[in-house]
Amino acid sequence: MISLLAGCGVNFLSRSLFFTKNGELLGIAVQKLRHCRKFYPIVTLHSTGARVRLNFSGHRCPFVFAVGEYIQQLDEAFRGTRLSRVPFSTDDTSPP
Repeated sequence: MISLLAGCGVNFLSRSLFFTKNGELLGIAVQKLRHCRKFYPIVTLHSTGARVRLNFSGHRCPFVFAVGEYIQQLDEAFRGTRLSRVPFSTDDTSPP
């Protein structure tokens, strides 16, 4: 039985990190992430006997959070926005 389903996502366009709980967007947790080529998941368990199941690809078990709908909403929000107005960090010269 799953009592809590937590998710985490990265929006590389806006360089933000967001969390979900049981398929619902909780909001933006971090903005203006510095350019990073790799991310490493970290999971902490609270008590002995606690169990966790991880899903990184969505292939064996579909994501509960509607990633496709979220991407479509972002696309619609950014449509017509000039690339120069996208909030990239100015101190990072690495390509997006």
